[in-house]
Amino acid sequence: MPMFHLGNISSWGRLLPHGALTVILPGFEPGAVNAAIRNHALTTIGAVPTMLAFMIQHPHYRPEMLSSRQLIMCGAAPMPPGLLDTWMTTYPHLDFLQPNGMTEGAATGSRTAG
Repeated sequence: MPMFHLGNISSWGRLLPHGALTVILPGFEPGAVNAAIRNHALTTIGAVPTMLAFMIQHPHYRPEMLSSRQLIMCGAAPMPPGLLDTWMTTYPHLDFLQPNGMTEGAATGSRTAG
C-alpha cells in the first residue's frame, strides 16, 4: 500500500509502538510480496482487492507461503465476494478489515472474523 495512504499510516501508528516489523518494498509485484510475507512471517498486510487477486494468481503461489497472516486490511474498493470466499476458504483463521473513507477524512471499518 502506498506510504501516503491512510491504511499504511494508520497501520504504522497502531503496530509500530508494539514492536511490529515493517517491510517496505519498492513497488507491488505479487511474487515479491508473497516472498516477503513468507520470509518475514508477516501477520498483517494492507492491500486492495486487485493486489490480493494477483497474489493468489501468481504462478509461484502456494497456500503455505501466506499462512502466517492473521489480518488483511483491504481498502480502496469493495472486496468481490468470490475473492473473499477464496481467501476465507484457504485461510479460515484470517480476519479481514475493510476500512471505508478518504485518506483525508479517516475511515471506519467492517471486519469479518476468521
